[in-house]
Amino acid sequence: MTQFLLAQRSADSLELALTGEWRALRLREIGAELAAVDLNGVRTVSIATERLVLLDLSSAWRLREFIASAEHAGAAVGFRGERPEQLMVL
Repeated sequence: MTQFLLAQRSADSLELALTGEWRALRLREIGAELAAVDLNGVRTVSIATERLVLLDLSSAWRLREFIASAEHAGAAVGFRGERPEQLMVL
């Protein structure tokens, strides 16, 4: 099974490392991994993109939805490394 993100959580912060190829064909698995991330009590989310090989627009849309959910839950979201250009298109 391919893993698309690695999560590390401390008291009120969450670090996510995006990994591999985020393609529309794997959107169900990517969505399941993102849905499993517990945002309760998280005040900051840091997203690392160094290990991200590919991000297509469908997967970028799903990542954008996750970011919106985190912000709606009260977390400040930032990127470590380059912010994917695909998110700017959306």
